[in-house]
Amino acid sequence: MAGPEPSEDTMIVSPDTLKRAYETGEFSDLTIHVDGEEFELHKLVVGGHSPILKEKIKNENSITLKPVEDLEYNGVYESMFRFMYGLDYNDNPRIDDIAFHFDVYRVARRYEVLGLQNLAFENIKKIANRDAWDADQLVKILKNRLDKDTLEEDDELFNFLIDTCHEHIDELVNNVDFEDVLEDDDTLAKYLILSWGDSQKNTYKWDNLSDITILVNGEEFKLHKVVIWEHSLQLKTLCEGKDKIEIEQLKNLDYVQRSYETVFQFMYQFMYGH
Repeated sequence: MAGPEPSEDTMIVSPDTLKRAYETGEFSDLTIHVDGEEFELHKLVVGGHSPILKEKIKNENSITLKPVEDLEYNGVYESMFRFMYGLDYNDNPRIDDIAFHFDVYRVARRYEVLGLQNLAFENIKKIANRDAWDADQLVKILKNRLDKDTLEEDDELFNFLIDTCHEHIDELVNNVDFEDVLEDDDTLAKYLILSWGDSQKNTYKWDNLSDITILVNGEEFKLHKVVIWEHSLQLKTLCEGKDKIEIEQLKNLDYVQRSYETVFQFMYQFMYGH
């Protein structure tokens, strides 16, 4: 009995044949230009991996792609095409930088090469979970974050970044570049604080990342609007558009000095009364 008919994208080709086709360009029917590089490829292979590229090459033998912005590494497009031909996308073992795999992830995401996107993401997680972890590597990703590619829509990567920041916050909080990233990215800073859960109190002393100073009874509290606004509509109104406010002290408080600090600590999930 005959088996099912192969689809137009099915390739009954041995790995060695694919490798030779990529390395020699033999029988190429497609040229792709991108970021100063030229690749002699095959429509069946490229279209079989990327629905985006499949549409672009349908009636074309040569196309030019707009480069993904802010890639740190050269050769990332070659990595994508190597993967399509069944080769290891990282052909340089010396490059095991989290930022390299992140570049590959971004290019794969742009062209919807899902297998490569998943593989690059797994490599990112492996490097981030190593004992010899390097805070600067994560900051590289955050500085070239996916805002240009709509980070908020990529829940899996976004949650990974948040979780990794939490896990390594002691190293990151004193990293000047990390501080700059949070100041530039309200979304990341907001979710980093709000998703902290029971450990949100760790952010109470993030004076250098504070975006609102509240003065009361001669005391100064450096806080975060995103936390304050969740608890007090009145303070939200007072803080809006400002980086410093002074609030009037309530009358007849027996423990004035501790009262306000206790309120603010409660907002950061410190246990009331302890």
